[in-house]
Amino acid sequence: MKKWLILVLLMIFPMGLWADWHFAKPEYDYWTRADKIGHFGGSFIISGAWYWDETIGHPNRSMNKTKAHLMGIGGTIGIGLVKEIVDGFHYKEGGTDGFSWKDLVYNASGAIVGSYAVDLLSQKGFIGPYQGFQVYPSSEEPWDMTHFEEGFLSAGAVIMAYNALQGGRFGEWPKEKSEVIATLGVFGVGTTLELLNGCNMFPEGNKFSWKDMLGKVAGVAVGYAVIHFVGAPWAK
Repeated sequence: MKKWLILVLLMIFPMGLWADWHFAKPEYDYWTRADKIGHFGGSFIISGAWYWDETIGHPNRSMNKTKAHLMGIGGTIGIGLVKEIVDGFHYKEGGTDGFSWKDLVYNASGAIVGSYAVDLLSQKGFIGPYQGFQVYPSSEEPWDMTHFEEGFLSAGAVIMAYNALQGGRFGEWPKEKSEVIATLGVFGVGTTLELLNGCNMFPEGNKFSWKDMLGKVAGVAVGYAVIHFVGAPWAK
């Protein structure tokens, strides 16, 4: 592994001298920049899924946990490194792109946390092996307050996310951009959690629920209507 890393680095630096390759400028590449959330979250998901696939998802492989952690974390960091190398060749005027060491730090942090979080959750029984995608039959799942709670939570999450974007460091963003990110972000998280339920990634007995999904979609729609037509209480 070390030999391959040295070989890659030896190839990169000459290319950097011959081509238009740059590091990101510090004034644009600060530690709390919005893209850092994506680097951490993306690495968390990739590394955690990698570890799950090598151990929990396929227990018959009998892979050593330490080796699985190294594979997931190392592979994820490697993917992030390649992405940063590519960014170095897509440098934009003003320094808004380029190779970022800070992005790599977030990638590594997300990869480590993701791998060990999945390991811990599996030990506590919150994550199990894949047993096929399971869906609640509509006839076995009557409408109740649980589905409405999904809607209330989704609507509130959209409003809170919008407030956080417009009232904090990202307050200079256009209103429409914050609306889209808040709405799609909450919808994406809710959908992902419901799909994981269907894959038995949470306590045994959970399944994918179309009625829960309808509640989430309705809640996201209400949240969007509030921030778009009425405005959010604490936003600028």
